[in-house]
Amino acid sequence: MAKVLNQKIISINCNESGKNDVSINLYPNPVHDALNLVINQDFSGKAVVTIVNVLGQTVFSREYPVAAGIQQIELNINYLAPALYHIVIESGNYKKTEKIIRQD
Repeated sequence: MAKVLNQKIISINCNESGKNDVSINLYPNPVHDALNLVINQDFSGKAVVTIVNVLGQTVFSREYPVAAGIQQIELNINYLAPALYHIVIESGNYKKTEKIIRQD
């Protein structure tokens, strides 16, 4: 029988007046092995994804090319110890930080 977990999808809407639109969804959260980022933006560019532990140490950082439209990025984070982390996503002039929980 399948086990259903209580998971939260984090939506980040980065619309600022007079600027390009960016929306980012993160799921699942809490995460076991793979964290999915869905980026929807109306411009091409790059997305920089950084994961920081509670001590402020960068444990993951990578730059991804992102075209206009919707793109999904899967982050394999199964090597991280179970804990609370902050994920920082930068795309264009936008920078957003959210908490994620890595579980066993």
